[in-house]
Amino acid sequence: MSIEITRRCNMSCRHCMRGAAQNIDIKPEYIINILRYVKEIGYLNLTGGEPSMNIETIKFILLQLKRRKIPVREFQIITNGSKTSMSDDFIAICSKLYDYQDEDSNPAELDCMLEMSNDCYHDDTHRKTVYDKLSRYPFFSNRYRVNNPEGVPLIKQGRSQIGYEPIKNDISLYEDEVSDYLYLNAHGYLISAGDLSYRNQEKHHICHSMDFMHYLETTQSKSL
Repeated sequence: MSIEITRRCNMSCRHCMRGAAQNIDIKPEYIINILRYVKEIGYLNLTGGEPSMNIETIKFILLQLKRRKIPVREFQIITNGSKTSMSDDFIAICSKLYDYQDEDSNPAELDCMLEMSNDCYHDDTHRKTVYDKLSRYPFFSNRYRVNNPEGVPLIKQGRSQIGYEPIKNDISLYEDEVSDYLYLNAHGYLISAGDLSYRNQEKHHICHSMDFMHYLETTQSKSL
């Protein structure tokens, strides 16, 4: 599952699959619309925009997970390496997310909960300073650890004119589990692919988060 916690960003990367940044943060009720039905999450990606620009929502998500006793096997956040990604508040909430991850999971799989993009497209003005500070923590790693200057596989969306086409998904139930990938965007809609531009998300939404259970019940009944 991915939650698009913000569409704000402090960079304008030429490869960005989202397109131009927008001054939008997700509303808490959209998150609750989904989490109220959740018992456990295998993988939870908090994305944007630049996630470190909406720390309050990350705190809210963790609070809701704890209140509802929803275990999460693995979190992931990818940051752009700007100043906001080395703020004390951001580091503190990342530490709490890291500690909340399922302790029965393989620790080797959990050592890159927070990843910093170090490809050739992102502004590297503060990259070394950010890396030096974040590398002290067990939850951090560079996103691309191999010596590859291109670094990132491009998605043909938003500003990027080349790259892979996004993979579309359906959402269905299998033995009371959602068997596919959920992407909740900042407007509260579930999207059929996680790698769509903001513009194309409007064309490929599945349902609003408030209609999530109705959608599942309807599609499940049709498939039986």
